[in-house]
Amino acid sequence: MTEELAKSPDLEAKAYDAEEPIFIKNLENVQGDERDVILFSVGYGPDKSGNVSMNFGPLNNQGGERRLNVAVSRARYEMIIFSTLRPEQIDLRRSKAKGVEGLKKFLEFAERGTSAISINQSNRTTQSEMVNVIAQDLKEKGYTVDTFVGRSNFKIDLAVLDPKHPDTYLLGILCDGKNYYETKTTRDREICQPNVLNMLHWHIMRIWSVDWFENKEKVLERIVKKLDDLQKAKEEKQTVEPTPTYKAKAFNVADEPVVEFKNEREKPYVFAKLNVQKTTGIEKMEASAERVRKQLREILSVEQPMTNTLLYK
Repeated sequence: MTEELAKSPDLEAKAYDAEEPIFIKNLENVQGDERDVILFSVGYGPDKSGNVSMNFGPLNNQGGERRLNVAVSRARYEMIIFSTLRPEQIDLRRSKAKGVEGLKKFLEFAERGTSAISINQSNRTTQSEMVNVIAQDLKEKGYTVDTFVGRSNFKIDLAVLDPKHPDTYLLGILCDGKNYYETKTTRDREICQPNVLNMLHWHIMRIWSVDWFENKEKVLERIVKKLDDLQKAKEEKQTVEPTPTYKAKAFNVADEPVVEFKNEREKPYVFAKLNVQKTTGIEKMEASAERVRKQLREILSVEQPMTNTLLYK
């Protein structure tokens, strides 16, 4: 592409001098970049015989799913996939890597949309209904839950109150619903919003609708465990500290001695005494160069150290 653009200077200027220039990056170094539209090319595919080696480079390694997640979340609005590899050609019996499994599911989603997600169509639930169902399940376990908490357009989907301190929230739960998809950039969704909430002393966890629909019992167990861990950590933090052995003594400001600070090294500034006519022009000074040099030496002998600017003045 770079070579082709070089053949057309006008097109090259539009590509690279734009506010967000075109970039070509691989899985390893695309982190941190976003564009409105991403063209995603899958470089793996079957050989001439139709066999797939199941070697997907960094996706086979531990943590490969995180690299894939970074790559597939670079588009703000649209991602177009180019691939000769079909999802059914990825045999998960030959690889246990989460990155490879993620690639297969990603290609299934790209080809068939949400229908690729294994959800019973008759039980499909809207986002607000999912939040209400989670809230009801937590209430049945004894927790008090508020939904869609916040005064701005951004809301915390579920806020669980602390059972021992009903005036504070113990946990905030964010779902991938309307708030999530209306946030313009991935950086805002994944970094800015959680960090701001953490600065406001919220404990935050995310719930993905796909995980909820596939196995809501497991997700609910994870939420309850998080709540239990937070309560235990709070109790440990509130352990009673030992009482100090000293006795406090009443203090009166009038008893405080007055201390006068004095800088023994401070010396008054002494100015050099010169017989200088203030109306003297530059021509007369140039004509009396030797006298000017003598006066400069006198100034320095009395007032040094000093800057050139002050000396010239």
